[in-house]
Amino acid sequence: MPTTNTKSGPIDVVTGVLSAVRRSLLVAMAAFGFLLILLGMSITNGVYAGMFGIWGAMLIVIALIGIGAIQLLKRI
Repeated sequence: MPTTNTKSGPIDVVTGVLSAVRRSLLVAMAAFGFLLILLGMSITNGVYAGMFGIWGAMLIVIALIGIGAIQLLKRI
């Protein structure tokens, strides 16, 4: 039977995600935004919970707009 060199274990998936984050600033921004949202959810009350949630959502939206703009420019 032929074998392939593709890896599909959970460690390989995590390694792939981390390498994507390290290569792209926009993906790193979105990941940091997700972490800020999780931090805001763990605080659960107060001003800081709201601030972290808003900052996290803002970073994710900016990253998505940037990724969309890059994809649009690639098509032109």
